[in-house]
Amino acid sequence: MKRLTLIPLPLLCLAVCLSACSDKNREQPFEPETPPLTGNITVQLLLTGSSNLGAVGCGVMLDGDYCSRLNSGGCVTLNKVQPGLHTVAIVQVPKDCAATDGTSKAVRVLGGQTSEVSFALRCGDQAKRKHQY
Repeated sequence: MKRLTLIPLPLLCLAVCLSACSDKNREQPFEPETPPLTGNITVQLLLTGSSNLGAVGCGVMLDGDYCSRLNSGGCVTLNKVQPGLHTVAIVQVPKDCAATDGTSKAVRVLGGQTSEVSFALRCGDQAKRKHQY
């Protein structure tokens, strides 16, 4: 007949404690995700009026600094913009065109998100008539 060997209680407790404290069973500390530090602004240029002008474009400025060239019907995305309120403006508008809703707009940027702003140009005879009034 075989003899049953009992493990002393203190050794059994030690074995259970060591297995419970192993790295694979330990919960990782909670680390909240850090929000993205920057956002983006997409700028769009719409064109109305005469279509015989060919490619019409203008410059884009962010907070007074020149950023990019933008052609009619297109868009450009300004990346890595700090969160907050910014001013986007179009410059170098062709002489025979007028911005129908202004050349400068305020845009709020949130980290990790893309804000959008659009500008409209009216070109040709319609733009000239608008300036005569």
